[in-house]
Amino acid sequence: MVAAVAALLAGACAEAGADADIREGAVGLTVRGRGLHVSRVAASVDGHPADTRGRLVAVGPDGYERTVRGWTYGRPVSAGMTRLTVIVWRINRTFEPGTRLCAEFSAAAGRACAVIHRAR
Repeated sequence: MVAAVAALLAGACAEAGADADIREGAVGLTVRGRGLHVSRVAASVDGHPADTRGRLVAVGPDGYERTVRGWTYGRPVSAGMTRLTVIVWRINRTFEPGTRLCAEFSAAAGRACAVIHRAR
C-alpha cells in the first residue's frame, strides 16, 4: 500500500533532488526539491472522506508553527484498490535547516512531517 501511495505521489511531484516520502498513519507526505529549497509538496489521506481539506505548516527550529498553505480541498484519486484524497502544492521556497514541513487533514488524526536539511 505504501508503494502505491509513493507511486501516485511521485507522479504528482516528479522532480529530482532532495526527496522525502513520509507516511504517518493515514496521512502521507512527499516533498521534492534540492537541499533547503522545496519546489513541490504532495499530501494524501486514505479514502475519499467527504469535504476533506488539508493544510501545510512549517515548524521552525525555534518551535514556532507557521502556515505555508492554508486549508485546501483535496482531489479524490483511485488506482486499483487504493483510494486516496490528494493535494499538491507548488511551494518554490527555501527553508531554514531543521524546519519540519507537516501536512494535516480535517478527516484524519495526526500529521506527517519531513525535516528539511542540507544535502550531504
